[in-house]
Amino acid sequence: MSRGSWACAGMRSAGGQLLERAQQTGWVRSDVTVSVIALALGLAWAAELRVHPSRPARPPLVP
Repeated sequence: MSRGSWACAGMRSAGGQLLERAQQTGWVRSDVTVSVIALALGLAWAAELRVHPSRPARPPLVP
C-alpha cells in the first residue's frame, strides 16, 4: 500500500486520532508519532513472517 493511497491515508488518520486520545489520557508518551506506531507494526509483522523450525517454509513475498 503506497503512502499516498486513500486506504493508507484513512488508516493513518484513524490511527492518529486513537494515538491522540491515548496521549491525552497518559497511556502513550507525547513524543510518539503515527510513524513510530507504523514502524512498530511493520517490525512485528516482519518478525511474524520469519522462518521458524516449527513452521513450514513460506514463499518469498517478492520473487
